[in-house]
Amino acid sequence: MIYTLLLGPILWISLLLGVTGIVLKIIRLLRMSSATDTPGECAAPALGVWSVPGGTAGSTALLSTRIRITVKNSLLGRDPFLAAATMVFHGCLIATPLFLMAHNVLLFQSWRLRIVSMPEALSDVLAITVIVSAFLLLLRRIFLKRVRMLTSFGDHAALTAAVAPFVTGMLAYHQTGPYDLMIILHILSGEILIIALGWTRLSHPVFFLFSRFMIGSEYALGGGRRSWMSSAKTREGLYG
Repeated sequence: MIYTLLLGPILWISLLLGVTGIVLKIIRLLRMSSATDTPGECAAPALGVWSVPGGTAGSTALLSTRIRITVKNSLLGRDPFLAAATMVFHGCLIATPLFLMAHNVLLFQSWRLRIVSMPEALSDVLAITVIVSAFLLLLRRIFLKRVRMLTSFGDHAALTAAVAPFVTGMLAYHQTGPYDLMIILHILSGEILIIALGWTRLSHPVFFLFSRFMIGSEYALGGGRRSWMSSAKTREGLYG
């Protein structure tokens, strides 16, 4: 009964809430930015966008310079090891549930959709990678003072929500503990994660592309056809 509810109405409610949250965030970002006729016009002068004679923000040379400066000032430039660990964590976090064989079997049974599935041994490795990476990130947040000062309860809750489906999935797959309980917790934690994607900072992978390529700024990786509005205009766009 619980299993049927979780894969039926509760799943649809979770998807609806998650998608609604993401759509509302996209609308909010659109209201906080405005269209511009000149791609990259809001990029920082420090990048030399307008200092190159005859240059344009969309030129290959300027784009290359912008990317190099952005990378240098980013986590990748400051701490390559942490950046690599973070990218591996996010990559495994997305790829594992998407290409997991068990998930794709359910997807085919429900909607007749087929997606390429990874070998079960590989999915095990990726799931373990997510769990270990999350544990290392947690240790960093606890023991590194400058990170601990910026970490809130919400940050810990978001990390827990992201990792819980992997822990419960591993326990269910390897039949560690009561299987029925573990599979229910796995489905429930997955649906909580879907909702959280729409209403918490866990949606940042989606909006990374939006903010880096569609909106021009000193951190943009492309010219961008939109620019951030001033604070007064932003308030007007959000509430006016």
